[in-house]
Amino acid sequence: MESGVITGIADSFCLSCHTYLKLKDVEKHITDSAHQKTFASTSYVGKYQEDRIRKVKVGYFCEICNLILQTKPKIRIHINEVAHVDNKSIQQLKDTDEGVVAFDDILIEQNAWQGLADGSCLICNVDYSYEEDHRKDTSHILKLIQSKFELNKNKFVYRKVDENTFNCLTCNSLITAESKEGHFNETEHKNNYLKCQNVKKHVISSDCPIHDKNNNEAKKPTSKTNSENVIDTEGHMDKSQNEIVAYVNDSEHSKTSDTENELLTPSEALSKALEFAKQNKLKYKRNGTYCKLCNIKFTSTLKMMKEHVAESSHKEKSTIKKKITINKVPTYNFVDDSCTIKGIFHWDFIINDVICISLFSFHLITTHLSKWRCQACNITLDSNTIEKHQYNIRHIKKMEPIPVIIDFKTEFVREITPTVYHCGYCNFIENSLEGLKNHLQSINHQEKKVAAQIRLQKYLPEIRADRNRTLLFELFSSQFL
Repeated sequence: MESGVITGIADSFCLSCHTYLKLKDVEKHITDSAHQKTFASTSYVGKYQEDRIRKVKVGYFCEICNLILQTKPKIRIHINEVAHVDNKSIQQLKDTDEGVVAFDDILIEQNAWQGLADGSCLICNVDYSYEEDHRKDTSHILKLIQSKFELNKNKFVYRKVDENTFNCLTCNSLITAESKEGHFNETEHKNNYLKCQNVKKHVISSDCPIHDKNNNEAKKPTSKTNSENVIDTEGHMDKSQNEIVAYVNDSEHSKTSDTENELLTPSEALSKALEFAKQNKLKYKRNGTYCKLCNIKFTSTLKMMKEHVAESSHKEKSTIKKKITINKVPTYNFVDDSCTIKGIFHWDFIINDVICISLFSFHLITTHLSKWRCQACNITLDSNTIEKHQYNIRHIKKMEPIPVIIDFKTEFVREITPTVYHCGYCNFIENSLEGLKNHLQSINHQEKKVAAQIRLQKYLPEIRADRNRTLLFELFSSQFL
């Protein structure tokens, strides 16, 4: 404890006052002025201050581990022990409603803390269709709780995924074990770290009315400056806009917009922010604006949005996206030859002798939480109607014109609607092209694709033999016509 009190199961001892305490009396004792005066006379050991080793009468007290050490050599051993390193990491992370604060300096927002990035979970190494369901998944929660971290103030917060992979929480991305030492020196990482600092300053701030822990509701502004920088939550706004902090500039003291030397009312500031977000395809929300192009979230201020859009990395990605032309053909043109084969666990559908996917996947029938849905017809099915639906003429007519993206040479990807894509091998939906590309590179996808290719190689001899029999039968029959 930072109060100089070492605690046991039921008993405690104040190392600065040399006083025995019951656990129930600790809080009262550490608030006593006499204790505070005695405690102030103790201090951390110089070079071990970061490890919170305090010099006390009986030796050295590790506040992180609640442990007494007798000598300085013991300190050197202790601070390198796994238990101390783990405890130190945990105590540098504090949970808040908005996310997790590290070093009391940066805010790791909820999605990054959960390892969720554009339809993939970096902790579980799986893709998901419904984010909220995955958050509540028992396996995900257990992996999240048991995570191990490597922290270095002003540099990085890494979560260990496995022996070869780490998750950088400020970038919300995966990095290899080999690259982790150099990653924190990369420009993009440094920018993301600074953004996390800025978010922490604005979101976890007593000046921000929404997050004032002493009130459940936003305080009314008491000065002209505040009234111009905070949206009046009692005005007539829809629910999604309510309680938005509409700072005109990144600084709480700024009174002018970035483009005009004029004061903006809260509604004008919100209007400009929403307009700018729409023009630049940013997803604006009260708790943070999201750029799907860069897969990054930042504070919902006009200045932060403009700074992000002006960054070279965003401009480059925006230019590349504008130049991208997706080549696609209708399903009925792509499929030259096909057949259905009953596998061990399900029916497989073979396309052009090179693609093997499940029959359900070909028919765009996906499942989630025991519910079946036809993505082509956009309707929910049950186990009694699935088979009948596959042969429904209206279903087939809706499937046939759905485009197959032919740029992914060894994949079977269809564009169900603009920006909604279906992976045939995984029978999985992605809501962005960038998300689809990430999915196609995922281990989960590669494993399913390899398994499908193995099944295909087993099926091909039978398929070709059957095709030859059919051809011979047709030739033989033609002689009698």
